[in-house]
Amino acid sequence: MGWADIPLCKEQGIPVEEYKMPRDTFLPPGVPDAAAAYYAQVMKKVSESPEWAEYIAKTSQTSHYMAGAEFRAFIKADQERAHKIFAKKVGS
Repeated sequence: MGWADIPLCKEQGIPVEEYKMPRDTFLPPGVPDAAAAYYAQVMKKVSESPEWAEYIAKTSQTSHYMAGAEFRAFIKADQERAHKIFAKKVGS
C-alpha cells in the first residue's frame, strides 16, 4: 500500500481539503528575542540542508519554512479550522 491507497478526508465525508502538520520547535514564554532569533536561524539552516531535502523527498512533508509572526498566524488559523471541523463532527 502507498499514500494513494489512503482515502481522503473529503471521500470520508470530512470537509478537509488540505491538511498540514508542521514539524515545529517551540520555545517557552519569556525567552529573550536574541535566543528566539538564534534558534529560528538554526532551524532555517536545517531546512536548507541536503539532509532535510532528502527527508522531504522520502516523506509526505513539505519544505515550507515559517518562523515568527508567519508561523504564529499559521498555528492560529490551523487551530480555528480544526476546532470547526471537530465541533461539526462531534455535533453530528
